[in-house]
Amino acid sequence: MLTPMFAFGSSLINQFHMSTQLFSKFKRPEQPRRGIVSERDLDIIEAILRYRFSPASQLTRLVGGNEDVTFRRLRILWEKGLVNRWAFPGIRTHSEFHYYLDNREALDLLVAHCRLNETLPQMLEEIRYNREKDYAAAALRGQHMQLGFLQHSLMISRMHFMLEMAGRQSNGQVVLEGWRQGAELRGPKVNVPEIKSRRIEGGSNYVWEEQSKTQKFPVEPDALFSLRFLARSTEPQVSHFCYEADRGSMPMSDMRTKLRAYRHSSNSKCTSTRLACIQSEPCSLRLRTNHAPENLWISRRRLSLWATANGRDSFGSQFLRCSPE
Repeated sequence: MLTPMFAFGSSLINQFHMSTQLFSKFKRPEQPRRGIVSERDLDIIEAILRYRFSPASQLTRLVGGNEDVTFRRLRILWEKGLVNRWAFPGIRTHSEFHYYLDNREALDLLVAHCRLNETLPQMLEEIRYNREKDYAAAALRGQHMQLGFLQHSLMISRMHFMLEMAGRQSNGQVVLEGWRQGAELRGPKVNVPEIKSRRIEGGSNYVWEEQSKTQKFPVEPDALFSLRFLARSTEPQVSHFCYEADRGSMPMSDMRTKLRAYRHSSNSKCTSTRLACIQSEPCSLRLRTNHAPENLWISRRRLSLWATANGRDSFGSQFLRCSPE
């Protein structure tokens, strides 16, 4: 028979377990909190739709207002199943939560409140794909392939975020006019000459030469965006950029193939082209631009390739499906 003190301690333990289950960070409650959808909720859903994957700290800056209120609304949206989230596992604790959409009801809310004209097929396809992949459960199970994809997606989201924040702080001098990523950029290919090595006579060095025979290489950047520089007077105001994010896991041969495809695509369709690399480090950001593709500077630590094109015949406007400037 339990003593009163032990029975009292057991009741406290049971209450503690009930409270941890009720306010679990990784398991939705059976009965979510009641309440109406606020304007901030719509702002959050709209930002997640625009960025596809976004950490909580990034959403608070995009939405604005009180951070505590935004964190609380994120929690409520997750409990209602309008958004989903995951956290990367850590040694002592997990990372911050990252949010994405896997429920069509969120899109219906945006349409009902005139935040979205219509639900496009690619939006529905992405939501279906996210629901099937179940990134929240994959992060809990520690599936490394899924986690690698999510880390790569967050790099792209971070680039998108930095561009938008920089545009807001430029006093209207630079405007992010368009952003495309993912499946909508798949498909374009370019004819690239095959290369063959040849030994230099009288030595042990080799040179690589392009042949007359060609093969098709895909030109599928991780993202493509357009910036409008309002301060320009003589040059075209709009520049189109291809963005490649590499976490250091891509083989050098695949990287070389991508660079060759970009170069030949640029030479065949652009009036003026330049390449630049941006290297991300913990406390600094270094940029180096080379007008000649042959002088491209490459670092294996988080390489991000920009292929920028100005002019009426840029492949950027073709990717964006927009009228040329």
